[in-house]
Amino acid sequence: MSAKIRYMKFHAALIALIALLFFGSRINANENQQKTETRPGEEFHNYNWATGALFGITVCGAYGEYRFMPRLGLKAIGIYIFGADFNTMNRNEFIVSGAVAPVFHMTPDLPILDPVLMIGIVYSYHHWETRSIPYLGIKFEHTYRQGNIHDVTFGGGFGLNFKFADRLKIGFNLWLNCDYSVSTTSSLKKIKSGRMLLPLPLVEFTIQL
Repeated sequence: MSAKIRYMKFHAALIALIALLFFGSRINANENQQKTETRPGEEFHNYNWATGALFGITVCGAYGEYRFMPRLGLKAIGIYIFGADFNTMNRNEFIVSGAVAPVFHMTPDLPILDPVLMIGIVYSYHHWETRSIPYLGIKFEHTYRQGNIHDVTFGGGFGLNFKFADRLKIGFNLWLNCDYSVSTTSSLKKIKSGRMLLPLPLVEFTIQL
């Protein structure tokens, strides 16, 4: 299967998820409202705002979310990925990435679990440095060449959050990015190569406001 066909299939899946987020939330909004109204003896908290921190291997970040419907929210995410010599980047390289993603809360009325689906647009700024001769596999401290790569793409993922207090949640997110691979030219310049699905597992700590 060619890379172009795989890329088209990925975008078709993104469009299907967008339809799920927007049209599915409208169908379930009335149902969720009826459930909350039929609990006269129970207190149901529906926080509109949330903020939190994200952590992973060589990754840290933060996010904010506004939930304008019981099941549907909009999340803004900022991520910093630092090089560590074992994640295909040397220690002087880094990636700063931002994403805007609609978030579909599948069961917002559960007292303990909050599973979510996410899909959105991702921008990344990659500062690269070439500090080795690729065909010899020898690494040196001297930087031969450096530059920056900008990219705009799509991504989506799934999260499972546990509510362990009234306003606090902790969970696990798996973000799948339609990312690019990096190749080094004969002039020691790093450039974008073919697209690929890059999984990014993250631990999330959330405060609801």
